[in-house]
Amino acid sequence: MERTELERDGFLGCFFSGTRRPDMAVIRAGDLNESMEQALESSQFLIDAGFTVLVLCLCPEGRRSAVPAEYAEHAVKWLRERLGENIRTAMTGTSGGALYTLTCACFIPEIVWAAGICRSRHGTSCGREAPERS
Repeated sequence: MERTELERDGFLGCFFSGTRRPDMAVIRAGDLNESMEQALESSQFLIDAGFTVLVLCLCPEGRRSAVPAEYAEHAVKWLRERLGENIRTAMTGTSGGALYTLTCACFIPEIVWAAGICRSRHGTSCGREAPERS
């Protein structure tokens, strides 16, 4: 596991190198009120499945505020610097992290697949695959 720092890297996260899909990395956006430890715990299923995962903490040091899309842009750039320019980037999140994920996927062309999971009493979920870009 490799930790990133907000001031140095432009985002707060933890990186796990996997073996399942060497051509793809998954950015997992924690919920807007999750600490880093909670974000890691809710991302464990991806890590256990062998994916290369970058867990983003959207609530650094317990601060709840608007998280700009640039935060995810820094994370994508960081992944591409470490894994190569041809790495395919997916992004997922739940609840507030889902909203953040789908918003970022609209504005960051390197995110080629995105899924947001919205929990409700009816079990509703949502997701989308990013369209081909020219």
